[in-house]
Amino acid sequence: MPLSLPLLLSLTFTTLSASQQLYSQPVVGILTFPSTLEPTFTSFFDNSYVQWLEQSGARVAPIPYDIAADDLKTLYDQLNGILFTGGAGQPMDNDTYFNTASKLFEMVTTDPDNTTPLWGTCLGFETISTIVAGSNPDFLSNFDAENLALPLDFTAESLSSAMYVHSVASMLTSPRLVYPLSCLSPPL
Repeated sequence: MPLSLPLLLSLTFTTLSASQQLYSQPVVGILTFPSTLEPTFTSFFDNSYVQWLEQSGARVAPIPYDIAADDLKTLYDQLNGILFTGGAGQPMDNDTYFNTASKLFEMVTTDPDNTTPLWGTCLGFETISTIVAGSNPDFLSNFDAENLALPLDFTAESLSSAMYVHSVASMLTSPRLVYPLSCLSPPL
């Protein structure tokens, strides 16, 4: 049975609408980790980060930790955000991973539009902190905070930032459960 013109147009516009919706979603790049399961896998990140971002309406693009510099810039220009995930080890355990993270950090912080957010979870946050510390890699102190719930103290500027401006006040003031083994020590 041949398709009627109205049905064909309907299918076409439905497909176009879905395509437009797909490409209007933000794309978040996730920096991969080197795999210890070589040669089968060269890099990875935990699927829970993909699920978390997709449930929030974003699409995910892997950023291979060993990507060439030119390819990294090309990929960066297509991203709406970057995620450094948590994981085992220390930020500088793998030079290639740390160098790629440093290049991404530089791209974000020197971006003239300054619209690309960079999020670090656990090891990812330690990676960002290590990059910022530069030549002082011993800036982290050992800290035992297992099962310690603390409130997050937001500055006035952070509450008006693009990331938190639409947040519910109770969400920003409720205690958070933290498990840091190392942290930035407060100034004495």
